[in-house]
Amino acid sequence: MVCPFWDLRVPLRSLFTKSLICMRSIFYNPLVVFLAVIHAAHAQSPAQYTFQSTQLKATVHADGAVFKDGMEGYFIPLQPGLAEKTLLHGSGLWMAGINAAGNLTGAAMLDQSSDFRPGALPVQANETAGNLTQIWRLNCGDIAGHLHDFSDNGVVDAPNARVFGFPVKDNGFFGSYNEPDYSLPSGNRGLAGYFDSTQDAVYNPDAGEYPVLDVRGCPLINTMEEMTWSVSNDLLSAPHPSGWATMNMELQMQAFVFKSTFESALNNTLFVKYKLINRSEETLDSCFVGVYNNIAIGNPADDFIGIIPEKQLVFAYNGDENDEEGFGSAIPVLGIDLLSAPLAPVGTGVVELAWSSAVSMPDPANLGPAEMYNLLNGRLADGSPAPNGGLMYAGDPNDAASNSEIAAGNTPGKRRSLMSVGPFTLFPGAVNEVILAYHYSYVPGNTVLQQLETLFQQSDEIHSLFDNCFSGAENTCDALLEAPEKTIHEKIVLYPNPASQSVSIESLGAGFSRIEILDVLGRHIQTVENAVPVLKYQMPISHLAAGFYLVRVAGQSLPLVVQH
Repeated sequence: MVCPFWDLRVPLRSLFTKSLICMRSIFYNPLVVFLAVIHAAHAQSPAQYTFQSTQLKATVHADGAVFKDGMEGYFIPLQPGLAEKTLLHGSGLWMAGINAAGNLTGAAMLDQSSDFRPGALPVQANETAGNLTQIWRLNCGDIAGHLHDFSDNGVVDAPNARVFGFPVKDNGFFGSYNEPDYSLPSGNRGLAGYFDSTQDAVYNPDAGEYPVLDVRGCPLINTMEEMTWSVSNDLLSAPHPSGWATMNMELQMQAFVFKSTFESALNNTLFVKYKLINRSEETLDSCFVGVYNNIAIGNPADDFIGIIPEKQLVFAYNGDENDEEGFGSAIPVLGIDLLSAPLAPVGTGVVELAWSSAVSMPDPANLGPAEMYNLLNGRLADGSPAPNGGLMYAGDPNDAASNSEIAAGNTPGKRRSLMSVGPFTLFPGAVNEVILAYHYSYVPGNTVLQQLETLFQQSDEIHSLFDNCFSGAENTCDALLEAPEKTIHEKIVLYPNPASQSVSIESLGAGFSRIEILDVLGRHIQTVENAVPVLKYQMPISHLAAGFYLVRVAGQSLPLVVQH
């Protein structure tokens, strides 16, 4: 299977930048690489950040790993009556392929070590990689406050350091809002996504622009509760702890959470997006991308795992109704969904890859490079065929006739899993995307198998929301309390926001008769005149292009984000 891996569905302005990356040949300056290695050798342990809401606590790391063993945070469900225990001791990407000389090359995140180190890679010999070795974070309150600050007079009077200092391409404000040690890479490259209201391909937060989620095939999204961005690569860790030869792969990781006002799987979910950029000159064949998971449902010594292929879901659950020295009798279950994967050509079209295998595996610390590659290829570590074509335990444990660990009569114990997609050919400069959803289910009083039924329903909800670009997510934005001012004005409210079809404008005081819509530069777009003053008006907006607008009502300017 051969694929240039263009991001075929990204917005046009992003496609140009990404196409430039994909068309380049990559040449490394040995001195630049040497200095980068020396810098990494003296760097401290990778930075980490813990997301925490009322229902979830989860830790991510600047080297691209999530829930790494030996660190605080992990992936912890927070519910009344639940012990504060993790469901995972670690998760991260594995990648490997074979070069023209027939040699195996790859990179992996393991339990206690990783082939990735924080930081970007130079694209060409005359460029620098900068210093992006930390985790940058942003919440919806930062964005809402920034938009409100800009909307009242077209000037950002109180710059938000997180908005102005985010690692976005050509961010001229980056140095002023970050410590002197940190710097952006040189050259024309994509970093964190942003809303480009001025359409000049340059980040202008002083003109109301702001960072967003950049998901393939979706309009730019700012409805999340909180997000982080970091970058890592495998060149700085040579020789790799895994034993694989270096790939020269750069990972840009964006993790994000939502918080919904209604009962939703979003409240129990951490999303992780990996943007994979091949900075090597080499073409690699027989490539696989995998996700390794070190399962730990409280006490990790009595677990089971499974997969529902049609849902692109890997799940883990306790082997009985008592999780000794863990959750006790109140036991949640874990799900990991593949939401987006690399693209590959089929016939005259292009399709998105799906899980090609999901296997149970031993401790990777005891495996060599060839054994790890066998697992990525859907085989057992010794190279022999895995059961069920590499989709092990692909059935619902509630069905006694299905292919599950319960039906097989297995003994619960320590479980690790590796699910992968492939094979494909990886070209120099190729840009890929992998998006995962880590979530849990817990309903008080339910058995473990009943918890799994709820988890499967959650998986459907998560896929539906993702397939619709999170439209209808109805994020509450608790972080608004951190913003300089609330976006709900004293007398006029506008909702929902963002919106796609229509918005309601409601006065909490006197009636209004005139509504004006302006673009981000203050240019007039539309005027609505009511014959008599009204207290509430529902305004169609489906005709408006996706983007940021100002709605003027009764002397007030309200920000509006249109998404389709």
